[in-house]
Amino acid sequence: MDDPINSVSRISFLGDNQFSEFIREVLPGDPSQHAIVILISYFLKSEGASRVAEFQARELSKRGYSVIVYTFESDIDPIGYNVRIIDSWVQKYASRLNVLYRALFPFNLWKALKISLDLKKSSLIIVHQETLVIVAYFAKLFYHTQVIYWHHHIAESRFLPLKVRLYKVAISPFNWKKIKKFDQVVSISNHSKAILQHEKGIESIVIYDEIDSSRFNRNNVDEEPIRTKYHIGSDDPVILFVGRIVPTKNIHSLIVAFKIVKICLPNVKLIVVGKSYDNQYSEDLARACDLSVIFAGFVSDEELPYYYAACDVYATCSLVEGFNMPLVEAQACGKPVVAFDIGPHREVIKNGFLVDEGDIVEFGNAIIKIFSTNMIP
Repeated sequence: MDDPINSVSRISFLGDNQFSEFIREVLPGDPSQHAIVILISYFLKSEGASRVAEFQARELSKRGYSVIVYTFESDIDPIGYNVRIIDSWVQKYASRLNVLYRALFPFNLWKALKISLDLKKSSLIIVHQETLVIVAYFAKLFYHTQVIYWHHHIAESRFLPLKVRLYKVAISPFNWKKIKKFDQVVSISNHSKAILQHEKGIESIVIYDEIDSSRFNRNNVDEEPIRTKYHIGSDDPVILFVGRIVPTKNIHSLIVAFKIVKICLPNVKLIVVGKSYDNQYSEDLARACDLSVIFAGFVSDEELPYYYAACDVYATCSLVEGFNMPLVEAQACGKPVVAFDIGPHREVIKNGFLVDEGDIVEFGNAIIKIFSTNMIP
């Protein structure tokens, strides 16, 4: 376990540039003269890449750009921009084939050409995820539209389910050949940048994911609503985790570390916020816990700051990250954090502890140390 990283008054990550400055460099002049298209497979409140794309869409529209998001599926209410759903007969008549349809979309050349024609007058296309790379490629090829690929992360194969590994072998190379022809590639951390260069031989610039500082800060939220909702005493210590409920988030290890903390702090609570993507894994987690572990399910961005306000420590045992936005949000809300020393965590942790990967005992001890020192705000 490293020594605690000093607390800072403002959490800031500059990377090579910041998003709004970067766009002004790419599209100089009057924003009202430019149309920007964002392509993303899923535009959902529960998806990390979607949160980044949503931030970009809102930020660009506020600055005067015309913004349209093209996606297969969305549950996000657009504010200042438009969302267009890419429909298909599969969605209407065979919904179970949706995943396969989207995976094979790079070979749906006719549909991709039709969509690219709609983008003919766009000044810029930002592509998140690989699925719609072919659309951006055609727009660049035929209409000379500028294209940026927003690279979130390349996970190690050992962490991927079989169907994703098959996708990487059979389809992903087709997409990366196109990405290499784009005008720019952006990575969300230096860690992801290094992996991209090593795995694909592609250079990129780093622009860290940005959070909504008007929402996630230490000044404007109250902890009482969450403590009242879950009947948590005002003096009960609270540990928080936010993220998808999947094995790579390693929540089972976090629960083991929590039990170590509970030996010293019997009234401690653990709140796990996030949507389940693996029913069996979620059921196994629930069986391993008592009532001191609270599974809150999916929580909207509007409500999420109240959870950060209610916690004393934010903790994650995640094994795979490209950036880890909840770590940044928690620190912006003034909370110390504990995480394994993996991926980009040395880049994003400003206030808390880094623990050697897999050392659950030290992880639990780091949380205890925070409670026993003056690191709690």
